[in-house]
Amino acid sequence: MSFQSQIVLIEPTSPLYRALRRLLIRTGWVASIFAIGVVVILTVAIWLGGPADPSEDPTWQRLHSKVLENPQDSQLVELFRRWDLELRRKWFWFRRFVAAGAWLALGAGALAVGCWIGASQLRERLPLPADPQKIQELELREGRERRLALLAGAAFLGLGAFCLTILFSPPVKWRNLAASIPRAGERGVASLPGGQSPRAFPEVASHEPATGTVGPRVEDGDPHVKGGTSGGPVERGKPAALPLQSSQGSPPGIAARLSEATLQKFWEAYTRNWPRFRGPEGSGIYRWGSAPTVWDIPAGKGVVWKSEVPHFGNSSPVIWGDRIFLTGASADRLVVYCFDFRSGKLIWERELPSLASPPLDPKKVAKETGFASPTPVTNGELVFVMFAPGDVAALDFAGNVVWSRNLGVPDNVYGHAASLECLLDRVFIQFDQGSRAEDGKSRLLVLDAATGETLAETPRPVPNTWASPILVSWEGKWQLITAGAPWVISYDPFSASEIWRFAGLEGDVGPSPVFCNGVVYAGNEYSFWFAIRADGQGDVSETHLLWKAEENLPDLCSPLATPEFVFLLASWGMLTCFDAHTGEKLWELELQASFISSPGMAGDYVYVLGETQEPGSDGEFFQNGRCWVIRPTKERGEIVSENPLGEGCTASPAFHEGRIIIRGRKHLVCLGEPFDE
Repeated sequence: MSFQSQIVLIEPTSPLYRALRRLLIRTGWVASIFAIGVVVILTVAIWLGGPADPSEDPTWQRLHSKVLENPQDSQLVELFRRWDLELRRKWFWFRRFVAAGAWLALGAGALAVGCWIGASQLRERLPLPADPQKIQELELREGRERRLALLAGAAFLGLGAFCLTILFSPPVKWRNLAASIPRAGERGVASLPGGQSPRAFPEVASHEPATGTVGPRVEDGDPHVKGGTSGGPVERGKPAALPLQSSQGSPPGIAARLSEATLQKFWEAYTRNWPRFRGPEGSGIYRWGSAPTVWDIPAGKGVVWKSEVPHFGNSSPVIWGDRIFLTGASADRLVVYCFDFRSGKLIWERELPSLASPPLDPKKVAKETGFASPTPVTNGELVFVMFAPGDVAALDFAGNVVWSRNLGVPDNVYGHAASLECLLDRVFIQFDQGSRAEDGKSRLLVLDAATGETLAETPRPVPNTWASPILVSWEGKWQLITAGAPWVISYDPFSASEIWRFAGLEGDVGPSPVFCNGVVYAGNEYSFWFAIRADGQGDVSETHLLWKAEENLPDLCSPLATPEFVFLLASWGMLTCFDAHTGEKLWELELQASFISSPGMAGDYVYVLGETQEPGSDGEFFQNGRCWVIRPTKERGEIVSENPLGEGCTASPAFHEGRIIIRGRKHLVCLGEPFDE
């Protein structure tokens, strides 16, 4: 009797024990079947429909070839861009689908292995004394279980390798289209005959520095500039009222350094206005209060005024005091506009005949890109403008042309799009050209603001790019930051000499860099997004990188950077927020639109302007615009409002005195509270 009791104690036969073992076995089978099913689905999906590169799509290739043959066909270019955008959306959706499936398969596989291990530990033990036949059966069963466990382990390792390969494989590198087609919404112009650099023309090479004398004043109401040829003497008129300094008395080609007191006084006034592309710091951030968050332009809600702009341009408005400046152009007209900030009244417009020789062929400029792409800049006394044929000019606030010159038609496959920058007495132009850095055509130009003469000219080791330079002051030092593959380069704005450079950019560089708290944020969709300390000297590629990101990178839109966050906006509609200190992705928000306009920020809100295709009353589709106002936190981006614009918009918003100035495709609009009478 005691022996039988011993058998009962040694052989676990409790119903709970058996139920637990059955549960583990069945769960293991279910998890295994689920993991296998997910792997099969992923394998079939990748084999059948997972593109390694969207540019391998046959339709994409056919359209691309046709656009190369007919680059002047604006409808064909737009069709190609729409198809390219659709392929990108499908690819990123597919990538998210595969990543989610990989995580599910990995988790199910781990659960299955855990269940099998647990079940093997709970298998029944033979009672004592043991029956030899039962011992043999047990040994056979244990052998099968060991082989099954080994097979399951090997399968799990294979599953893990498969899933990790999917999850951590590098993102697709889009093909470099730098030598292909003009981009819809960007800027397309022709190159010089034979691919020559403007400096190859003898008129430019032999041009002597200005003596400082001022030519006859251009009379009010005269919209034209007298004479001039490509690269010839600069046409000058009424001098500026500010104490602008020329290169006279300075080392050859370099302007005299201004006093710190003068610079500080200028910078205080400069930052109080919206004098350049994306505001005084090129950051897109309005630091003097809040701005409206809800409006409806078609219904007139929240609209202070709305004025028609006769000629289209991708350039954004700039503001100084009560004056708004912007440019527009067509094949035969290059025009500068000045509007009253409070009433929206057109104060004056001035036409600038192109000085390009030979002139720019209108057929080589796509309709969507236009002739007015670079945003003007103003120093409070003069407004400086640039157009597709390489024409640069300065006008005073009364509309008089002070000087005008031509730099030569840019050799840029999409057209020159870099906006201007200035520092009181000098104007900076990032004049990047050529399809390769080895062409040696790119250079940084520093022009005398009062005369238009070249004060300094520094070669740049980059091909054609479309990013705009930004001027920053940090720890008592001024820097001009530029971006172009492969370099982010900082220059001394007083000597145009290089301070530091960082390598990492690839392909077409469209987004402009931004700066915040000693860190430069720069990158593009073909490489990474980099956070670079701005206190270096020489090549800082290995020493000053804080972090880099590779998800949802922009190809057109410039970023926003605050002490806490960095926001990147991809043209296909994904707004992504990164931690400014670590580069960790905090959240992403997908918006159903395409984006060319760079985002802005005022107060606690981010403003994102996009375009959607909508059917018109005549059955044709047209570009309509919307602005999403988003409140960002560390956890998410909350859409506060979605506001209709009534027309498409490619320009970036401007902020001034608590109001927003938006340039649509046909109108200039002021949003906010009405002005006091």
